[in-house]
Amino acid sequence: MVSKFLKDRYALLITAVVLISAVIVARLFSLQIIKGEEYSKQAQNRLMRNVSVKSPRGDILDRYGRPIVVNREGFSLLFTKSILRITSLTVLFCVLQIL
Repeated sequence: MVSKFLKDRYALLITAVVLISAVIVARLFSLQIIKGEEYSKQAQNRLMRNVSVKSPRGDILDRYGRPIVVNREGFSLLFTKSILRITSLTVLFCVLQIL
């Protein structure tokens, strides 16, 4: 036989667990359903970032004034198949056209 005191403790514990669970479910609903589109756009904007790095150095010359190292402009290309949705032959053709 369980005393009234223990029954009250169990009822209080179950009530606390149900309330905490309800708060967590409400917060998850708010984050995923109500504000999900906003957070999705923020995440997409963070995926790719263009950074232009300028070279502050000049040419490196030897003691006679002949250039050892000179600066020249270069390009980097990044192809992601899931974004492009085109075949690898088309990508190869585009790269060869650029070069």
